[in-house]
Amino acid sequence: MSVRRAFVLLLCASFTACAGSSAAPEQTAPQPSAVAAVATSQSASSTPSNEAPSGNAKAPSSAAPLASASAAPAVEPLGVCDQAKRKEALAALNQATPFLEQLRREQHPSKEEWERNMAALLFAAEAGLLEAQYQYGKALFGARFGKQAPQKDEEADYVRALQFVRAAAVRGHEPSKALFPELAEAKLPTKLAMPLQDVPRAWVVKAVKNADEWVAKCR
Repeated sequence: MSVRRAFVLLLCASFTACAGSSAAPEQTAPQPSAVAAVATSQSASSTPSNEAPSGNAKAPSSAAPLASASAAPAVEPLGVCDQAKRKEALAALNQATPFLEQLRREQHPSKEEWERNMAALLFAAEAGLLEAQYQYGKALFGARFGKQAPQKDEEADYVRALQFVRAAAVRGHEPSKALFPELAEAKLPTKLAMPLQDVPRAWVVKAVKNADEWVAKCR
């Protein structure tokens, strides 16, 4: 089994049922083959910018409405930075619960399901929910990483995925620290382990910079 395949299976196994702004991707719906293939043929939610999360994403709208903002979440994540969006963010994270369970079971959501749920996770992540930052970053990284070596046109997705995991890790989220230990360190190590060693270092450096700027604003 290749290291890449092993990492993708590890990602899949670690998706939990805990509980963005998106543009419709141009590509086709996701194809089967582990978590990595869930979004290798589409833009993985939005075409993320290289900038740090803005915290200004609007609550996602879809045919399936979000859970009531007043509904109590099964597990209330910590780390909300934008208190004005707290209830909406928690509802958005809860909305994505079945989607995350699909990924954990290596069941392949439709393109529409992927877009809708990644948008919900992105919205919650930009509000600062630690679990949402972790789940969004992990899903997006796994979708891009599994099929092939990182491509230049995927830079924005990799940067966005890693900056969210970094932001959650330095704020004390244990699963994020375990996912990419190097991202939890104050200073990025000179030598990166798999899978980060397969990602252009400049992208990882950019993700760290963006995340640290976001965390500074969150505090």
